[in-house]
Amino acid sequence: MKPVNGMKNSSLFGTVLIIITTLLLVASTGAAGLYFFKEASDRTDTDYYVAGLITSDGKELTKGDVKQYFGVDNLTDVMSLYLKDTGDCGLWMVGSGLSCSWKNKGKKNIVVKLPDQTIKLKKRFEKLVYKTKLENKKVEIVLSPAKSIPACFKKQPELTFGVNYNKRDTRNLCNFMLDGYYLISDNMIYGKFFDGAESVLGFRTIKAGGDPEVGELNIIDRDGQGKFLVKDGNYIYYLWAPSNGSAESIRRVELSTGNVEVLREGDVDYVQLRFGKLYFADASYKFCEMNLKGKKETVVVDKEVYMPYVIDRNWVIYQDNDDKERLHLVKLGTDYDLTLSKERTYAWAIQGRHLFYTSTSAKEDEQKHKCKLHRLDLDNIKNVENADQIDTEVAAKHMGDVFALNEDFVFGGDGKEGKLKSWKIFSNKLYTDKVQTQYLMFIYGNYRICGYTDGKGGFKDIRLDNIKTGAACEIIQ
Repeated sequence: MKPVNGMKNSSLFGTVLIIITTLLLVASTGAAGLYFFKEASDRTDTDYYVAGLITSDGKELTKGDVKQYFGVDNLTDVMSLYLKDTGDCGLWMVGSGLSCSWKNKGKKNIVVKLPDQTIKLKKRFEKLVYKTKLENKKVEIVLSPAKSIPACFKKQPELTFGVNYNKRDTRNLCNFMLDGYYLISDNMIYGKFFDGAESVLGFRTIKAGGDPEVGELNIIDRDGQGKFLVKDGNYIYYLWAPSNGSAESIRRVELSTGNVEVLREGDVDYVQLRFGKLYFADASYKFCEMNLKGKKETVVVDKEVYMPYVIDRNWVIYQDNDDKERLHLVKLGTDYDLTLSKERTYAWAIQGRHLFYTSTSAKEDEQKHKCKLHRLDLDNIKNVENADQIDTEVAAKHMGDVFALNEDFVFGGDGKEGKLKSWKIFSNKLYTDKVQTQYLMFIYGNYRICGYTDGKGGFKDIRLDNIKTGAACEIIQ
């Protein structure tokens, strides 16, 4: 970076600029830290901080000083910071940004980790203070919480990307990919049941312990099928598909009263509740959002998408129908769009900081739904421009197209499992070209739910079983 307005390297701010420029030569990511204002939750929180005051030996710099010494018009372009409860961090200094990591250091400090050194900031009430001593002068940059996303991070949205899924995040995503037919919460199992010959949405108590056991059926909605079940407070939201083939709808039931409310009528798919909003694909498979009362509907991805899921606030992964059905990562409200997979992709999931997906490269494999499992490190995509630059691991053995996973196992679409730690080398038992009679529908800790057929298209039953003990019980017969 060239000095501006005749600035010399021997000056105080020339030295600052040299140090800042050196820090920005390389990018780094690191281990997750802890969010220091709030407890981490499934609703990922992010804090933005922007420089609001810079002093040298206690003397405040004017806007003219900032322009002269740093070559930028605003304090926010001198230093801005993004902190996330996953430990991901974005640092913007003097017109350039990088992805890094951060963590707490005691109760009064945080540390931002760069490739070969760290920056320590002191907590001062709701502000953060960066102090340094250059040429025997004390320089202090005070960063205040930003009221909105700083413009510098809108220029480089990849600086705000970072996921670290815990087992609940992974479970919710996998069950969503299995169409969300069931939900377990507070010792209740909600989902698809039958009342005689009638298909209903209902719930039963579930016995805790090694051997699964369910109680009497309680009915929520009749003569249809619920999908993409998600619980939020006293409500369960779901897609409702009537048995008579009439139009679908997005609904919610108030658990304390049993009242069912229709939020939106019309065919939809991929319904999800993420970060306080409802997202779904409309009849044209454009990705939309609306509030929890079914109002203010807006198209957020104006193209035909499949398997879309909001993995983080405003970040979406989906299968792009116009791009050979490959996976894409987009930041809503920006032009950021990164292709993640090199071939047609069938199913995907996230665990920790890794993206898993099934994909095929040969046409004969596509016809047989014969796939291989792939894995990529999401930390490594922040500074790439296309899928060819992404390092991806590939399993040696084949499996089917549908899968789910937890911290211990990878499950095939027929419910059979292989150990996750051996995902690259586990046997071909997760793939078969025989007629499938068992279908994975739900996973939860040591439990899974599978549907069974007679191999000729006839329905048999749906069972809940304990993966470790092998004990099972029928929940539909």
